[in-house]
Amino acid sequence: MNKMTRLVSGRVLHAQCSACGAAFSVFQFSGDSDCHTLGLVSLSSAEGHDIAVGEMLAHELEMPSQRDGILSCESRINSDLSRHDLTVNVFVRTEGETVSHSGERFGAFLKRYQRPTAIYRCTECNAEEARVVEEESVDRFLAQGGNIWVSGNLELVGEIKE
Repeated sequence: MNKMTRLVSGRVLHAQCSACGAAFSVFQFSGDSDCHTLGLVSLSSAEGHDIAVGEMLAHELEMPSQRDGILSCESRINSDLSRHDLTVNVFVRTEGETVSHSGERFGAFLKRYQRPTAIYRCTECNAEEARVVEEESVDRFLAQGGNIWVSGNLELVGEIKE
């Protein structure tokens, strides 16, 4: 029985670790709700300007330890793509959220709104201090020599326009 292809879209983020200075790219999935992106993973290459996208399997999501599930998924996707250098990008937190004030009008809030900065675990030193420093469209990333590898029953389609 063939599984249906899952369509995914998003943007490319560039992160830099403040602890070791390593730079890497992350695929940021987009969807109308969390259920559209549940289980999707981005992996970065330590050896080039490559990103891989894949999907965690049910047994990986259900493992007692999130770390064990991530490591299992990482190993499987590396094997699937005949790679050895891909590391799952782990989102840690955001910083700099704009907080609304009681009674503030939405228009006033939008005028002062600034997008929060995403923080990822560094793919080199594992410090939880890799900040997103730039973002770009998939088309621009590919035009500048980047590669996006797709694992499993996923198809990369469309994206958020710049």
